Amino acid sequence: MNLTLHLTENCNMDCAYCTRVKQPVRMTEDVLDAACDLAFSQGNAAGFCFFGGEPLLELPLIERAIRRSKAKSAE
Repeated sequence: MNLTLHLTENCNMDCAYCTRVKQPVRMTEDVLDAACDLAFSQGNAAGFCFFGGEPLLELPLIERAIRRSKAKSAE
């Protein structure tokens, strides 16, 4: 199973053509944990797709998802 996580609407670019409304919305750690737990309850997650405005602005969430995935895989 692949898990797509929409981490943020935030973006550090200012593209003239972009129609997105700039909002500082981000996924909470609780939602991230629940999504990972749900994915693993359905079977081992095969991979992550980090999605959003600019997902790398939420690097701590990406690292948390990877740590949680490794811990769940070891169970």
